[in-house]
Amino acid sequence: MLSFQKGNSQFNFRSIALLIEDDHILIQKDMKDDFWALPGGRVEFFENSGDTVVREIHEELGWKVQVVRPIWFIENFFQIGKTNFHEVSTIYLMKILDYNEYNPNIEFKGLEDHLTFKWSDISTLNDINLKPKELKSKISNLPNNIEFITTAKIK
Repeated sequence: MLSFQKGNSQFNFRSIALLIEDDHILIQKDMKDDFWALPGGRVEFFENSGDTVVREIHEELGWKVQVVRPIWFIENFFQIGKTNFHEVSTIYLMKILDYNEYNPNIEFKGLEDHLTFKWSDISTLNDINLKPKELKSKISNLPNNIEFITTAKIK
């Protein structure tokens, strides 16, 4: 996977899924975190980031999905505990081809025990600790072309 650590700093190259059903988006929470995020994972060496997100959704949920189009490219700076992260991600609008029953606002486990998922109403995103927070206002008004987003650097 494309992730490097030096001291208390870590770099990640991730691929992220934006899955939308009936004005709800799929979000995930790791049991060690206090925030929600869009699902996805780290890109492997010589793996196309579009293939990464399809693989990650299948590994984490067992669902078959396909990329519709890239929507955002985000350079994200954040801190978890004492670790400073510099993360570069491609966020893809995705189409679900095969998945379990759709139940909005109900948390459910995926195939990996440490992750919890839920379909969250887009209109209530301001009430959720969603990271990166810059996406909250953008999800309800998707761009026609790929946008580049940079979050504030860690001080």
